[in-house]
Amino acid sequence: MFIDCKLTLEFDNKGLACLQHTWHFDRMSSSMILSDFDKDGNGNLDKKEVASLKKAMFDNLKKQNYFTYIGIDNQRFEVKHIQGFNAKITDKKLIYEFTVPCRVNATDSYKKVRISLFDPTYYSQVKLSKDDLKLQGKDALTVKMQMSKAPDLAYYHDRIVPRAFSLRIKK
Repeated sequence: MFIDCKLTLEFDNKGLACLQHTWHFDRMSSSMILSDFDKDGNGNLDKKEVASLKKAMFDNLKKQNYFTYIGIDNQRFEVKHIQGFNAKITDKKLIYEFTVPCRVNATDSYKKVRISLFDPTYYSQVKLSKDDLKLQGKDALTVKMQMSKAPDLAYYHDRIVPRAFSLRIKK
């Protein structure tokens, strides 16, 4: 399964508020999943179909932090819940949209936030490039960002080293 991600980091005047995810599944995975959940075969997902899909194919991702690994000042942030889940079909591809609340209050000194997206089971290949990361509402803050490998998050027998976005945030 291949998932192309787009991630918007939503800021407000206090700091980082949340991460807005958009996942685009590959055509083959989309076709297999939708054959089970687009019950009427109309190429759209109604509320009942979305709820069924969420329960069967998304809620279990809580065990893997919804593939979202966050560190705040070198402390792991556990993703306990998400908000606003939706699933839709665009160009015969399945798309998930959801928000991960993650409050990081900015102070006069830099706060460090590191974000990485991956499936530690290696069942899904999760891709997020620098071009697919947006920072929204950061005008009142100083935000510096870089992308690098995160060897401490290596998985699949330490053979896969994910990339992480490292942010430094202050007032």
